[in-house]
Amino acid sequence: MDAIVAFAVVVVVVAGLALTAAYRSLVAAYRAQVRNGELDRAIANLDETIGLDPKNANAYNDRGNLYINRGSYDRAIADYDEAIRIDPKNAKAHSNRGLAYYSKDDYERAIADLDAAIRLNPKTANFFRNRSLVYDVKGEDDPGMADFEEAIRLDPNIDSNEPTLLGSNDEAIPLNPIRSGERP
Repeated sequence: MDAIVAFAVVVVVVAGLALTAAYRSLVAAYRAQVRNGELDRAIANLDETIGLDPKNANAYNDRGNLYINRGSYDRAIADYDEAIRIDPKNAKAHSNRGLAYYSKDDYERAIADLDAAIRLNPKTANFFRNRSLVYDVKGEDDPGMADFEEAIRLDPNIDSNEPTLLGSNDEAIPLNPIRSGERP
């Protein structure tokens, strides 16, 4: 019986290593495709990644980032919802979902998600800057200025005018929303 258990452990370890290698290969391909503007292929790679590892919150977060920059806000929100369901402490997914709501002009939900991101990680300047931009759009200058000042305190080089999504490896991705008021 011990030999069978040992064999089973070896099979699980080898399968896990193969899955890890396949996952890393897909992530590398996804990042290259994003850099090259091949968003459909990048989404397909993330679909495959999620198929291999359906509990990978970062893959859902990254796919949500691609959807939001394509203007597919509801699909982005669904992916961020899943990332948060898998990992409720994923501050990036909370922040990114907040930017999806911001892109849909749902400022209250945007602020609620950015509040959650800040509670989870109060040292990330992007979260404060993003929330300051939502307050600015709402015309709430005092909390917006306080958030902007905190963002600068945390990162003196932060760009003040660009909301940014955060990817799984902490890269800042400019948000290119098609705001509802700007649609043709």
